[in-house]
Amino acid sequence: MGNMIIVQESTQTFISELQVNQVFGQISFFSGRPRTVTVKSRGFSELMYLDQMMFLKSIYTKHSHAVKVYEDLRYKLIENPKNFTPLYLKCYHCQLKGHIAIDCDFYQHIKGNLTNQNDMRFTQDENHKQEI
Repeated sequence: MGNMIIVQESTQTFISELQVNQVFGQISFFSGRPRTVTVKSRGFSELMYLDQMMFLKSIYTKHSHAVKVYEDLRYKLIENPKNFTPLYLKCYHCQLKGHIAIDCDFYQHIKGNLTNQNDMRFTQDENHKQEI
């Protein structure tokens, strides 16, 4: 199984690497908000996709009590969009619960780290060409 990397493309920032059996997409799934990061595979990966409408139909008909749990989670995330405590998520950087990596104070220190790496590679390549 391949590992997945989490990247915020708009700022060219590497956020984290997911290992086998880790999940992603739960914020969008429960809140309905657009995704703020992109997940890319580093190799062959098997993914399981959970369609939100199919999920809701399934729990509505088979587990109606779960609909209330889903709606409560959704309401909490919409009511307080920067608090992810109801999903039990930890920040990939500081490991504290309640916020996500792009809202972490540490994020400002790494923002654009992919751009900086690419700039460094370009500079190293140019220096190498000049030496030859």
